[in-house]
Order: sequence, then C-alpha cells, then structure tokens
Amino acid sequence: MNRAEICDYLRERNIWFEITEHRAAYNMEELSQVALPYPESEAKTSLSATTRSGSIT
Repeated sequence: MNRAEICDYLRERNIWFEITEHRAAYNMEELSQVALPYPESEAKTSLSATTRSGSIT
C-alpha cells in the first residue's frame, strides 16, 4: 500500500488519524529535539519506510 491507499483505508473505516512529518530520529535524544504537536501525550510508534516508488514497506 502506498501513502494515499493507507489514508483511504483509514478514512473508509472512519479511523481518525493525523500525519506529522519530521526528520528521522534514531533515538530518544534526537526525538527530544523534534517539535511534535502533542508533547504531553504518550503514543506508540509507527515505523514505516517509503521506497522510491512511493510504496510503504
């Protein structure tokens, strides 16, 4: 699935989501330098990689 297909999949199922783009952070120290929209909230991490073709693996 590519990014658009994933977003469509979530919308079709009425699953709320929000996309926050930021530079890669490889550890918690680097992540602490990233301005995230909800710093007081804890959340699980979703990791994905985008290939040159635009599909997410």
